[in-house]
Amino acid sequence: MGLKFNINPLLRISSTSHKTKVVPVTSNKVKKLTLTNKKILQALGSRYETDSKITKIEYHSYTPYTTSFNNNDEIRISIQQTDVYPYLHESFIFLEGMFSEPDKVKLSNNGYSYFFEQIRLEMNGIEIDSTRVLGITSSLKGYLSGTPDNYNCYENSGWNFKNATQSANDKGEFSACIPLKYWLGFFEDYRKILVNSRLELILTRSHSDLNALRLKSGINTTTAKVTLNKIVWKVPHITVDDGERLKLLKLVEKEKSLFIPFRSFETFEYPELGTAKKVVWNLKTASKLEKPRFIIIGLQKGRKNTLEKDCSIFDHCNLTNVRVFLNSIAYPYDNLNLDFTKNNFTLLYDMYTLFQESYYEKSIRNPILSPSTFLSNAPIIVIDTSKQNDSATASAVDVQLEIEASESLTGVTAYCLLIHDRIVEYVPFTREVRKLVRWTIYMLTPYCVTRETIPPCDFFFKAVLTCLIYSMRCCVPVSDLNPNVAECRESDQVLIALVHLPLLVFGLPYILWCVSCLRRVVAF
Repeated sequence: MGLKFNINPLLRISSTSHKTKVVPVTSNKVKKLTLTNKKILQALGSRYETDSKITKIEYHSYTPYTTSFNNNDEIRISIQQTDVYPYLHESFIFLEGMFSEPDKVKLSNNGYSYFFEQIRLEMNGIEIDSTRVLGITSSLKGYLSGTPDNYNCYENSGWNFKNATQSANDKGEFSACIPLKYWLGFFEDYRKILVNSRLELILTRSHSDLNALRLKSGINTTTAKVTLNKIVWKVPHITVDDGERLKLLKLVEKEKSLFIPFRSFETFEYPELGTAKKVVWNLKTASKLEKPRFIIIGLQKGRKNTLEKDCSIFDHCNLTNVRVFLNSIAYPYDNLNLDFTKNNFTLLYDMYTLFQESYYEKSIRNPILSPSTFLSNAPIIVIDTSKQNDSATASAVDVQLEIEASESLTGVTAYCLLIHDRIVEYVPFTREVRKLVRWTIYMLTPYCVTRETIPPCDFFFKAVLTCLIYSMRCCVPVSDLNPNVAECRESDQVLIALVHLPLLVFGLPYILWCVSCLRRVVAF
C-alpha cells in the first residue's frame, strides 16, 4: 500500500541532498503557477497563424521638380501615383549639402530645420497642414517631445546641444535624415496609409541661413554660405495581400468619407515686445474645433539672424508670470511667481515635464532636458489647455497671452506655438478633401443612453434621438474621432451617432416604431 502524505496545498516540498523540509508557499506563487499552467495548456490546442496582410514595405525616393535650392526658393515634391499606399508617418527628408569656411563656422543645434521657413502638405491640391517659422517650431517641439532614449535619432537630424557633435566633416559637407513628424503634426499623429490620393510636399527656403550657422570660438566675422545639393522625400510604400487589396478597393467604391484627425502646429512671432514689463498679446480667434490644446511660449534676446548666438537656445528674460486666456478662462489658474535671480523656476520645469504625460498619454515623464539644462538652453513655458468644456456654446475662441517680467522686455522676441486639433474629411472615390469647421459627435456607451450623454433639448428631440441611436449603432476606434489621442488601442471603442434631423424623413412605420420605444425615454 502506498504512502499518503497529508500536506497542506499551500506548502511545497524542498529537497536537498541530505534532508527534505516543508516550506510554506505564498498565495501569489500559487496564482502565478496556475497562470503558467493555463498558458501551457492553451498552447497545446492553439493553431499556427501568420499575419501576412502586409507583404512588403519599401522606401521610395521622390525628388523636387527643380534643382535650385537657393534662399527664398519654393521646392515642390509630388507623389502622383494613386495606386500606391504610402505610410507617411515614417517618411523623412534626406538632405545633402555643404557650407563654406568650415574652419570659422559650424552648424547650430537643429540647424537643418533653419534652412527652411515653411513646410506645407497638400492632398489633391488642398492644403491640409502647414508649419511656419520651421526652425523655432521644431526646436520648441523637439525640446518637449525628445527623450534621453531617442536623442540619438534627434542627433541624426541635426541636434547637437547635448554633446556638441557635428554632422559635417572638415570640408563642411553634411547629410541628414529628418523625420517629417518633427516638422508637421499630420505626420506625427496619422499612423495609417492613404488611399487614392495625390500628395505634394512644399518647402520654402529661408531668406537667410544665418540662423542655421554659428561662429566658432575666437572667430569674429565670416562670409560663410550654405549650398544644398540634394533634397529627397523618402516615403515607405505598403504592399498588401489580395484580400486586403480587395477590401481597400471596396472602400473606395463605397464613396465613404474618411476622417483624418491630427494636431497641427501654428507658430506666432512678436518681433519686439517693447520697453514695458507687461505685454498683452492678442494671438488669434480660433474656431471651436481648432481651439488650442497646448500653448508653448519661448523668448529670445538678440539671437535672430546673427552668427554669434545659437538661434535654437531660448532665454528666460527674467519672467515672473505668463497667463493665457481662452475667452474668459485663464490658464494656469494661479500665478507662477517666477524669480530666476533666486533660482525659482521649478514650477516651470514641472509644467515642461508634464507635456509628455498629457500629450502622448504616457504614465511616466522622461524629458530630454535636466533642470540645469532646461534653465540654460530652453526655459520655455508650457501651458496645458487640453482639458476644456467642449460642449460650450461659444462658436469662436479668443486666444490672449499676458507676459510679465521683472525688467523691461526691450529687444526681446516672443514666439508662441499653438498645438490645436484639426480634422480633414477625405472621400477617396471623388478625391474630395476639405477641412472641417464643426464636428458634431454624440459619444455613448453601447446600449446605454443616460441624461448626461444627451445634449440639452426638449423631450420630443430626446425621444427621436434615442430612437435614432438604437437604430444607428456603429462602433469606431477612438483614434478615428479624437485628435487628442496620439496612440490608441483598437479595442478602445465608443458608440457614436451623427444626427442631422433636417435631412431625415420619417415614414409612418418608422414613427410607429419610435412610439414603441418611448418607454425607454421615460427616464429622461
